[in-house]
Amino acid sequence: MNEEELIRELDRLANKAIDSWFEKEGFVLYSGGIDSSILAALIAKRAGGGNWKLFTLGSSESYDVKISTDTSTKDSRIDSLDQIVHKIDQGEIVRAAKLTQNLVCVTNLSHFEDCTSFSAIFDAITNSFGKDRPVFSANGPDELFCGYDRFRRIVDKSGLRAAQVEITRALKIAEHLHEQVARIASYFKIRFAEPFFNPEFVDFCVNKIPVEMKIKEGNDLLRKQVWRDYGRFLGLPEEVATRRKKAMQYSMGFHRTILSLIKNGEITIDSTVSSKQANY
Repeated sequence: MNEEELIRELDRLANKAIDSWFEKEGFVLYSGGIDSSILAALIAKRAGGGNWKLFTLGSSESYDVKISTDTSTKDSRIDSLDQIVHKIDQGEIVRAAKLTQNLVCVTNLSHFEDCTSFSAIFDAITNSFGKDRPVFSANGPDELFCGYDRFRRIVDKSGLRAAQVEITRALKIAEHLHEQVARIASYFKIRFAEPFFNPEFVDFCVNKIPVEMKIKEGNDLLRKQVWRDYGRFLGLPEEVATRRKKAMQYSMGFHRTILSLIKNGEITIDSTVSSKQANY
């Protein structure tokens, strides 16, 4: 397949994955980055007069809150989705972290921070809208399209083949994290979906899209190249298609608070690692 054919098949499978989970109402976790913007655009064309909403959570000064509310670069086609912005304070982050340590089993600081972020999100949604709500996350493209910065380092040190091997490893790590987030979703009675981890979609992305279409050699700071091209195919603004984004615990403003709790002995995880050793 050439790139145009690959992107059209990517579009078909992404839509198919969403259709398998789609309901008449729900929430799209939205940060304003390329992944959540693609998910929002795909949901918006289905939502019609439904009750789908963009949901953004973060501290008042967090990157996610600032970027996701920047109307100058938002794709006009997702205007049909109402946006809810929940600004969280430090006390709420602390409570979410303390709950999370009783719900999950992780050995990695970044995964604990991810789980805490989802705890806070699910808590906010259930408190405001009740239980049994569908919540869609755009997780998956960072693993499938070499989104994490470590892929850049691996490619520049060991080449593109090493990046392909790392994709497989990253997906196994993500599977464990998904299991932990599913525990949290079950606790809050949330129907949690990650359509970009759909097996057929994953198989196509891993086995049919060449790694050189995902990441370039020579300090590729952007990465996820073909995925960004897919965003352009959907009509996303160029600023969104080329936007760089930090991991959610940083962009939501959670990292410093959680790291402080661990250093002070207020919470523990199975194996605490320093922020420099985090997966992201």
